[in-house]
Parts: sequence; C-alpha cells; structure tokens
Amino acid sequence: MSTAVCAICRSAATRTREHVWSNWFLQRMDRHGAPPLGWSLNGVPLLTRDRTQIKGSQRQRVMLGICYACNQSMNMTIEEPAKPVVGPLALNGWRGECTREDWRAVGLWWAKVLLLVGHPDSTLENPRLQKLVRWHFESAPDVRWLTDGNGIPDHVSVFIHRADFKKAGTRHELVVPAHVFMDDGTIADCHVLSLATPGMAVTAVSSPGVTIEHPLVASGHAWELLHTPPAGGALQRLRPLPRDVVRFVRGGGVPEGHIVDGSEMARLTALFGYEASSATESTAQPQ
Repeated sequence: MSTAVCAICRSAATRTREHVWSNWFLQRMDRHGAPPLGWSLNGVPLLTRDRTQIKGSQRQRVMLGICYACNQSMNMTIEEPAKPVVGPLALNGWRGECTREDWRAVGLWWAKVLLLVGHPDSTLENPRLQKLVRWHFESAPDVRWLTDGNGIPDHVSVFIHRADFKKAGTRHELVVPAHVFMDDGTIADCHVLSLATPGMAVTAVSSPGVTIEHPLVASGHAWELLHTPPAGGALQRLRPLPRDVVRFVRGGGVPEGHIVDGSEMARLTALFGYEASSATESTAQPQ
C-alpha cells in the first residue's frame, strides 16, 4: 500500500496493488488445472535458463497500483456484471450462448484487462517473466472512463474472433498509429494490445480521432463487443481462424480522421508517419 498517483483516475491517493486479471477469475481458472500453454511473446517461446519453455502451475498475476475508489467502482460496474458470463465462457473454451448485454459485459471486462495490462506501471509477480516480457505501452492510456461514469468512449473498441490454435497465418495487417494530431492542436496517443487464449483471440484498441474498420467484422467473422455486440449467440458459430489472422502493427503519426482499414494508403500513411506541420486539406484525411 502506498500513496502516489492512481493509474486510473490520476489523483494522488492511497493506492493498493490490485490484480489486473481479476482475482476471482484467476482462482476459478487455477482450480480447473494449470495453464495449458507455455509463455510466448509474439509467437516466440520464452525460455528458462535450461532452455525449456516457461510454464507455470498457475496463471500469472499482473499487479497495478490504483486507489480504493477506482477499485470499488470497477468491481461494481465491470467485475460483477462480467463474473456470471466470463467465468463459464473461459472454462469452456469461450463456447456458450450469450445475449447482447452479456457480450458487452465481456467486452468491457477485456477492455479493462488489456488496457491495464499494457499500462507502463503494471508488473508481473514472476520477476523472471517481468524481465523477459516487453508488452507495456510507451505511454499510459487515458482510462479514466473506466470509473468516471461517462461511459465507454467511441474510440475504444474490443474485437474478438474464434481462434484455432492449430492454424497460423496473418491475412490482414492493420497499422494503428502511435500518435494522432488532433484538429485542436493537441496530440493523442493510441494503444493496442492483442491476446490469444484457447478458443478466442481478442484485441483492445484505444484510438482517439481514428476509425478502425476491422476486416473480419465487416465479413462477419469477428465481433466488436463494446459498441456493436452481436444481438445474441455463440462464438463457436463463427468460422475458426488462425489466432494471428489479423496483425496489429504500431505506426507513426496521423491526422485526426484517419481510417485504419487495411488499405495500402492507410497502411503507408500510418506506418511511415505524418508531419503535423505540413498538414493541408488535401492530406488531412487519407481515403
């Protein structure tokens, strides 16, 4: 317990080291067996000193310092609605019938988990993994919306598709810019983190001023859970695809209004960056 700036509301308050992956979720999963997969980063196995892949007997704990008020707020508005849905789905390879509101609760839970996992202040309890794993964002995402009561921002999305771990291969590459030059002269940062777990691949994106047009959502092979969750149904009804079928790549800077859609123009603009000082009406929004 310490007094510092809360990672969520950014106020100076007494903080407690809280589980980013909810403690109820970790305990429930651990009771049903050890993690089925070893640790990898970008598809490359993480090895012990004797060159075997790191694989723990329980799920790794990720800790982050937040204030009591934010912790209580997230428990009430995110964790409690997610418990009756996320727990059974996770134990069943993410198979199961859910309503629209169920899927939105799942999406909100994943948004909270992934955006806080990537927070620069989050830490793994395993010190060796903490040294090996480099998954932190370069800057802290603005996640005040998790507890301030203002609802889910339009620029935050959670995408999921049915993942088949026997398949591999990227078919789509989406370049999410690192920075967005807003029309009011400010600069906003984007954040993206993907994770694959048996049965499902999930990506959380925070992209102020940028529109993400996900190719699998457009084709009906993936869902966006926060703003356009399915009316109801089961993930297993979607066609199984490689967990890395869509690869999100970090780009440079783009103007507000940029569209991430996999097109070559959007890809090159975000990949190689954009100089704010040279902005003109003709280049303000690539088509």
